[in-house]
Amino acid sequence: MSRVKLDLAHRDVANKVEFGRTVVIEMTTNVATFVSPLPTLAELTTATDDLETALENSKKGLLSTVELHEAELLWDIIMTAMGNYVESVARGARGAINKAGMEATDVSHITIVMTKVMGVEGHTGAKSGEVFFRWNKVKGCRVYRGLLIPENGTKDQAKEIFSTRTKVTVTGLVAGVK
Repeated sequence: MSRVKLDLAHRDVANKVEFGRTVVIEMTTNVATFVSPLPTLAELTTATDDLETALENSKKGLLSTVELHEAELLWDIIMTAMGNYVESVARGARGAINKAGMEATDVSHITIVMTKVMGVEGHTGAKSGEVFFRWNKVKGCRVYRGLLIPENGTKDQAKEIFSTRTKVTVTGLVAGVK
């Protein structure tokens, strides 16, 4: 499964103008695939023309960099919307994304099977109402979540614990309650 990769943050203004023209040409050529783009190709063409004009005028000193930045921001918004449209039409097909003149990138999926935490040990802490827990590391786990439920209590009375390490000190427990 592929997604559109626009990489707008790493493109300079001249490259954005060239990219905008390429997308318009490719999507016009493949009109059977991209029947009714939103934003329209006319909107993208206008935004690309405006960006090119702003770039040329800023080089000549006829336009401030603020106006160039505003033209670039508008172009980025329209191109991002066009990328979203292409992605919705392509439905993950790399060839369809490439037909729009856009780069496709593979979505990385790493399936991690949830496993039980093993080797849990608990010890009373230095203070009253404090317990120290330690357990074996689970491969691929970034955050551990635990529930401490009183022996004769309900889940409503549970204390939820989160840790990014293989140990945690729980405080605020009622002394003498199992």
